[in-house]
Amino acid sequence: RFTCVSAEEVLVTDFLSNSARPSIAIGRQEAARLGEVDAFVSHSWHDDAQAKFDALQEWRRDFKARHADREPTLWIDILAIDQCNIKESLACLPLYLAGCQTLLLLAGPSYLTRLWCVIE
Repeated sequence: RFTCVSAEEVLVTDFLSNSARPSIAIGRQEAARLGEVDAFVSHSWHDDAQAKFDALQEWRRDFKARHADREPTLWIDILAIDQCNIKESLACLPLYLAGCQTLLLLAGPSYLTRLWCVIE
């Protein structure tokens, strides 16, 4: 199932931990169509949550300025992956990436040292 979240729904706490939290996206995510999500957000869980959030907000402001104040839609792992079926959801990762208009890297100091990030 391909889902996204509006950028205005993303919280700094979403970047704090990759521990499975099945209820984290309830009421925030929405069904999405392939090709219609604005950005696939790639980041390392080992980098600073506030720095990633701040970078996302800067990108969001730029996006809104270019798109008549429309909020961007995002695919973010913790909010889009089915936390009860992580393995199954990860198998679809290439499809999720292809279903987004752009790849947004929130690259901090550890980003290039994390194989998963490099693969994305």
